[in-house]
Amino acid sequence: KILKTQFGSVFSGWVRYLDVTETGKLPEPEFASRAKDIGVVGNVHNLFQIIDRTGKGYITLQDLDAEVHHSVSSFFKQAEEKYGSLSACWRHFDVGGKGYANKQEFREGCSILKYGGDAERLFDLL
Repeated sequence: KILKTQFGSVFSGWVRYLDVTETGKLPEPEFASRAKDIGVVGNVHNLFQIIDRTGKGYITLQDLDAEVHHSVSSFFKQAEEKYGSLSACWRHFDVGGKGYANKQEFREGCSILKYGGDAERLFDLL
């Protein structure tokens, strides 16, 4: 909930604040530090253990929100398969070169991509 409030979405919080090393993994010490920095109160160690259900010692986006992970991963995979890279794909979404796409532009880009998922839901998750 804190990630959605402070960053707009779980995915945005993961990319912009939690997974800053871009490894896809967040070890407990880093999680504890970052969680406290954004206002998580209480037993952060217990919270980590709840999220890290398998006891790996790190958490992933999948652990935080499986729906977000699945939707984003599927979209990225499809985009890279069709266009070769995310940046090449992005040109079909950001037609005006503004640096962002509104929901309608995103929906249209997903249509061109032939994205099989729910484009509006994906937009909201991002």
